Amino acid sequence: VAGIAGVTDLVPQEDTRTLEVGGKIQLAGGRVRIDGALFDTRVTDQQYFVFIGAIGAQVLVPIDKVRLRGGEISAVADIAPGLDAYASFGYTDSRILRYSVTPADVGNKAPYVPQTTINAGLQYRFPVTDRINLVARGDYRRLGKQYWDPENSSARSNVGLTDFRLGIEDEKAGWSLTGSLQNAFDKKYNSEYVAVGF
Repeated sequence: VAGIAGVTDLVPQEDTRTLEVGGKIQLAGGRVRIDGALFDTRVTDQQYFVFIGAIGAQVLVPIDKVRLRGGEISAVADIAPGLDAYASFGYTDSRILRYSVTPADVGNKAPYVPQTTINAGLQYRFPVTDRINLVARGDYRRLGKQYWDPENSSARSNVGLTDFRLGIEDEKAGWSLTGSLQNAFDKKYNSEYVAVGF
């Protein structure tokens, strides 16, 4: 299709197998909680989206074998009554292990997989009535460098985004009403890749 190798009418099933090991610990009388995990994921026929501007279509190209290996650590701390702070860091080493469409891409990074992710924020919950809580939350997330294509010919640099949420909840009745503001500071960044580099 439009000169893109590997595009066919039938896309094979994507199969993912993951081995993960992790642990949890509580400190300061349970006010600090730390989680950590390591993972090794093997993906067969990873479905890689390609947008082809010439025909105005998004198509799938399977990558035969991909390995994702890394880990994540996260922490939550109750720093005051109703006030929680949290942070996490994740690292993923992605590798193309087999790609019959373009064997020269073996060893490259897998497309659309950020190498690092960072999340951090604060959440404040306080009672307005004996049943209703007001919940305010601010989040910062940083997506590390990622490649757009198996050739690793083009990449997006690190992107930092800030989100806010404000709402009310009734924990006993099990309902909440929340408003959110994503990308609050209107950060401009590329979210898609079009063949030939647009």
